[in-house]
Amino acid sequence: MEITKEIYVNYEGHALVITKAFEKKARLYGTKEFEKLAKARTDFPTYEIVVKSTQKKKKSSNPYSGLTYNYMEKYITAKNKDLLKEFNIMRGKPENEEDALPEKYEYREIQKWFLEKFPEIKAFYEKRNAAKKSA
Repeated sequence: MEITKEIYVNYEGHALVITKAFEKKARLYGTKEFEKLAKARTDFPTYEIVVKSTQKKKKSSNPYSGLTYNYMEKYITAKNKDLLKEFNIMRGKPENEEDALPEKYEYREIQKWFLEKFPEIKAFYEKRNAAKKSA
């Protein structure tokens, strides 16, 4: 039998494992997928056909979700107004609108800077995430 990425022979489980996309095409009589599956069935008549689940991997969640620009700005204003100017320049928002900067930092760069300046926030999020994992 021709080896394809659409059909996987699971010898231990006595199954022909096929992808969802392949299964959809193989339903139509006369397609090359139909022919491949028919040949596989004759080569392995006692094997069960199993459609492989193609669930996408869960995107890793942002460990600092909720840490928005607005939150950072309010926190900086409350804790250390001297850093507010640096924060706004990083965001491309200087004091005067005429001096607006065309370039700005990526969100992750600003987030990293913020967490370095305020380690208590980083500690809070780490503690919160550890509690979420244990729950």
